[in-house]
Amino acid sequence: MYHIKIPTLLMLTTIAVITAMHGLYGQTQQHIDSVNAIVIQGSAKTPQQLEDLLLQNIEDAQTIHYQKGIADGYAKLSLLQYYNGRYEDNVTNMLQAIKIYEGLQLFENVSKSYGELGYQMKRRDFQKGARYMQKAINLAEKNDFHSILKDLYNNYGVLKEMEEQLDSALYYYESSLQLKQQEGDTFGIPYSISNIAGVYRLKNEFDKALENANLALDKRIALNDSIGLAENYTQLAEIFLAQNRLDSAVIYFDKSVLISKRKEYPFLTQYNYQQLADVFKRKNNATKALQYFEAYTKIKDSIQAVSVSEKVANLEIEFETEKKENEILQQRAQLAEKDLEVRRKNTLVYGGFGLALLLGLLGYLFYSQQKLKNRQLQKEAQLQTALSKIETQNKLQEQRLRISRDLHDNIGSQLTFVTSSIDN
Repeated sequence: MYHIKIPTLLMLTTIAVITAMHGLYGQTQQHIDSVNAIVIQGSAKTPQQLEDLLLQNIEDAQTIHYQKGIADGYAKLSLLQYYNGRYEDNVTNMLQAIKIYEGLQLFENVSKSYGELGYQMKRRDFQKGARYMQKAINLAEKNDFHSILKDLYNNYGVLKEMEEQLDSALYYYESSLQLKQQEGDTFGIPYSISNIAGVYRLKNEFDKALENANLALDKRIALNDSIGLAENYTQLAEIFLAQNRLDSAVIYFDKSVLISKRKEYPFLTQYNYQQLADVFKRKNNATKALQYFEAYTKIKDSIQAVSVSEKVANLEIEFETEKKENEILQQRAQLAEKDLEVRRKNTLVYGGFGLALLLGLLGYLFYSQQKLKNRQLQKEAQLQTALSKIETQNKLQEQRLRISRDLHDNIGSQLTFVTSSIDN
């Protein structure tokens, strides 16, 4: 049985090596997934640190050809750029993510990405944003993607609110909240509650609006959701402003500004300054109104300046990128050729080793069978010799019997002759 133990040991060793290699590969994918799962809102990192981290993560995913990790990285990077007001990069990276998801037939991710892109475009291109949202909802409803629908319903309610279809907006917000509660989405629940509060404010049902806004605020404090807190403070300020409670409105707008500036959320900061300027104008405080209006204008100009400089930088980079693309393609081709050569050599080595092992096994089996055959032939020869001896002994015995009979017959004849002679 020794010839069976050798290949078994080899197979176990090979399996152990492959398992170890797969473990390392899986660990790399796990690391990429953990980075892509990072929560941007409430993160202690600066936007630039987050962007550097995500770009490196995309590069790592490309190195090991992990397509889903690449797509997830682009989607997360797109969301970060949306919060920072970099809309062109935001759209480009999200469409890149969608393209990869569609190629992998990850339709749940496709639906989610279309929904996020549509929501992000609501103020820049409402019609296109609505089309993306409807496409996302249709795909999610068709496939019963409840975990996606809970966010899609919430965001689509925002679009309905923007169209002043308040009852439809409330329907989608409540549908979203119900799904989030079923799914246990603790982070998303306060967003739906906050949106419900916003609808009640627009319907002048201020008690319900404050009740829901404070409920959302409590949940966000528990979650340490900084961006959510800033939005919630702005919402409470808007409710007080609608009630003409100007002093309370100022307090909450200021609270929102402190967080939005610290978390580098420029558009919320800009909105808060604009509202504060209007509040102090209503309070007949021209100095404060002018102060906040100047702050609003300054941050608005800085956002536009960042946008323009980014476009110029992109144009400058475009030329260098085009020039480097050919070099990168050539390097990739060379790397692919080397990789193929290494694989061929490994295949030959492993194939030769396997063939040698197989030939050794066959030789051992042939040797064992030949040895058994020789033993059988030896036993047959011994048996044949024994049979020959027995046959010779039988022939000798027959000769003895024949001689004995002949002697008996001769003696009888001679006795008869002697008897006859005597008688005569």
